[in-house]
Amino acid sequence: MVWKNPHQEYIMFMSVPKVIIYKEKNSTASCTAFPYRFENNKYYFVTAAHCVAEDDLNTKKVKILAKKVELDFRLYPFYKTKPVEAKIVAVGYKEVGDDFAILEVELSFNVALLKFSHKEAVVGECVLNVSYPKEAKGNIFYGTISQINKKSPQFIVNFDNINDAHGSSGSAIVSCESNEILGILVSQHTVDRRNIYYIKIDDFINFERQVRKGKYTYYK
Repeated sequence: MVWKNPHQEYIMFMSVPKVIIYKEKNSTASCTAFPYRFENNKYYFVTAAHCVAEDDLNTKKVKILAKKVELDFRLYPFYKTKPVEAKIVAVGYKEVGDDFAILEVELSFNVALLKFSHKEAVVGECVLNVSYPKEAKGNIFYGTISQINKKSPQFIVNFDNINDAHGSSGSAIVSCESNEILGILVSQHTVDRRNIYYIKIDDFINFERQVRKGKYTYYK
């Protein structure tokens, strides 16, 4: 069952920026990010690792491809700000399932942090997503969890109104009921475009814990 949650829509819409990634030869790409921590006057955002880096299978290390990363809040007239440059502070190794990157940024305005869920996702559960896909109607999407693999860190959400999810990577999937993050968008099914793949938020929590302890060996 899907129901609307206007209050959470507003919170996410005001907090979730488009990520602009500058690469070699002046090429650019885009993804989505969300804020989850504020510390020492700095915000920490999550996006997907594949947005800014790739795996080096020879060295078993992450190779950064992004020359510069900016968070773009200009989609919200309320802020009236230019894109803000962010620092990449950690990137996961996708080969082991850690398709996450952490960005650090100082902002001249406040954004609401999104909270992590400590409950298991449930098939049929209503979810909310705010992101910037390449081809879709708007930026606010509702869907339902259609499949959960207990042996995999991923689950599938069915959306009817996202035709091309490129640009949505790194965005949060949020429970309509608890308003808490269940997972992070990483890919879209190549045939059935309604099916979007997310990594469970517990995997990011474990990744971030290792990073903060200085024990994540794949990055730096």
